[in-house]
Amino acid sequence: MNNPSPLVLSGLSKAYPQGNGRLLKVLRGVDFELSPGKVTALLGISGTGKSTLLHIAGLLEKPDDGDVVILGQSTRRLSDAQSTVLRRCHIGFVFQFHNLLPEFTVLENVMLPQQINGASTIDAKIRAMDLLSRLLLQDHTHKMPQQLSGGQQQRVAIARALANRPKVLLADEPTGNLDPTNAMLVFQMLLAAAHEEGTAALIATHNDHLSSGSDRVVRMENGMISEVERP
Repeated sequence: MNNPSPLVLSGLSKAYPQGNGRLLKVLRGVDFELSPGKVTALLGISGTGKSTLLHIAGLLEKPDDGDVVILGQSTRRLSDAQSTVLRRCHIGFVFQFHNLLPEFTVLENVMLPQQINGASTIDAKIRAMDLLSRLLLQDHTHKMPQQLSGGQQQRVAIARALANRPKVLLADEPTGNLDPTNAMLVFQMLLAAAHEEGTAALIATHNDHLSSGSDRVVRMENGMISEVERP
């Protein structure tokens, strides 16, 4: 029997109330599936629903209709506490802004989510050092986040997102705050790290050029997804 898909989105719909009493339909029956070890680039201009889709896929928001299935488990009827546990164990996030904790070192930022999940200090440090080395940050482990460049901070955020070996990695415009050179570097490192970890990754971007190197490209328009040819 085949292992279940890391992430299946089934019939997702979402609308937000507007000031005029109408509803803004952001997602319109989205069906989507990720494969282990494969990176999917989610393309679309700002305002097409990419962030909403990622937030729902990551159990940060609930859909109005449809279901998010993580490793074969439906989340439709999970409590907030149950969703939090599932998210913490199986989902990693990278956002446009790194959201690193400024009072902790680079190394501590990557160790902390592991320790929250019960890892020992030694095991958390070994894992963090491995990830940071692969992302070419081994010489910056004892620096504070504010001592790093924007590209370096985002690479730390990638290491942190992968620290607990998530089955699913969700990245929302992870290079949107970087210059073109750093954006390409960070995107390529994110692709490489996801492949090496065997993680199913969904990376949202409005930059078509960055999607090269991904295993699959899909485009989002008017709250719906259509598959595009592989790069």
